[in-house]
Amino acid sequence: MRLLIILAIRNSGQWLEDDYDHEFHYDTNPISPLASLHNSENVVHIGSMSKVFAPGLRLGYVVADQHFIKRAAQEIVLIDRQGNTITEHVLSDLMESGEVKRHIRKVRQQYKERRNHAAKEFQRIFGDQISFILPTGGLAIWVDISKLSKGKNLANFDNDDSTLNVFFNKTQKEPSHIRFGFGSLNEYEITQSIDKLFQTLSDVEP
Repeated sequence: MRLLIILAIRNSGQWLEDDYDHEFHYDTNPISPLASLHNSENVVHIGSMSKVFAPGLRLGYVVADQHFIKRAAQEIVLIDRQGNTITEHVLSDLMESGEVKRHIRKVRQQYKERRNHAAKEFQRIFGDQISFILPTGGLAIWVDISKLSKGKNLANFDNDDSTLNVFFNKTQKEPSHIRFGFGSLNEYEITQSIDKLFQTLSDVEP
């Protein structure tokens, strides 16, 4: 962590920190943001309230050096002069009252239960045909499906809940993992989605 701060200072650049799942750590305390450390003036910490409340809220925040904030405010005026003042004031009141912290504690427990349910269902439905490491935080599980996908033609993989691609790996010729997001699903929907995924992968021909 401190090494990154040192590199930022030496290179005189701005480091963008997007700690999107900071509020959702289930088994351990979250790692302190770089922006909270000493000599972190070069770090620009960004966040969003969309995952805490709802995607439609579309309200984010920036923690940075005062000069950076001032310049950013000048630039944003060119894009959106007014913003959503009412929503901003409401959220500010909720934060000051402590309601936001109480809400985060509630949804953190809910997401933990969804994570555990998803992990249990993957093991029950797929058995030893897949593997994964239970994430300590976040809203998704990375699942290794290489045993099922090896030698199969997944070009026509058809599943409304999942997408397979190798866009982020130039050397990989066929997909081997699925990122399963459980944040927006209840337990029934999680089970249905995993069962559908199993049927789809099982039906793919070599």
